Amino acid sequence: MHNNCISSAVFTWHDLDITLQELLHVLGISSADTAGLLDAGKFLYECESSYSSAQAGYVIFDDVQLIEPEGKLRVGEVQFSPGPLIVPRLRYSQKIALILCNAGVIWEKKARELAEQGSLMESYLFDSMGSLVADKLSQKIRNKLAGEVLRDGLRCTQVYSPGYCRWSLLEQHTLFSLLPAGFCDVRLTEHCLMIPVKSVSGIMGIGIDVNEAGQPCEICELETCFLRKK
Repeated sequence: MHNNCISSAVFTWHDLDITLQELLHVLGISSADTAGLLDAGKFLYECESSYSSAQAGYVIFDDVQLIEPEGKLRVGEVQFSPGPLIVPRLRYSQKIALILCNAGVIWEKKARELAEQGSLMESYLFDSMGSLVADKLSQKIRNKLAGEVLRDGLRCTQVYSPGYCRWSLLEQHTLFSLLPAGFCDVRLTEHCLMIPVKSVSGIMGIGIDVNEAGQPCEICELETCFLRKK
């Protein structure tokens, strides 16, 4: 199997460019509902003060084969089964990038400490922000790669992750088997839990004619997803 590019980057708080509207969307509330519930400016400042850095990276493989009728994908000799929702979104991929994002341990640590102190709302806020940071990292590393391959006349699909869109979470083990050990300081437990918890893994297709439009949310059926559009 051949991989022709391994890259990772560290992202500052300002790199993520998290907005108040994104935070409110994750919380499932409107700006009109924040009165007496959330001092958004103060909370964002607390998040920035708590934040150290986060990292994300990708590994690109050029030995790929899509088996669309079966909902399967081969990367070298390794086979994935993303299923009938995801594989068509990877159509025309000449390469596959595996991505990994690590939002850091601070979010779960702060959320746990606040919960133990009885500050359940604040705990929920920090937990939600950790999820948002991980999602923003996924967007940032996808856009970084898209800009790089564009120089070669290529485009990128969106990122698709095990555990979503009917793709079995168990294939996290398959995905991690193709990543360098300790990549982005994320490890996977035997039960497919990523540590730190606020991490994202996934795949994206690269090719001249791939469809870079659309969002994974459009085909995701997970009713409880924190990013689900109402």
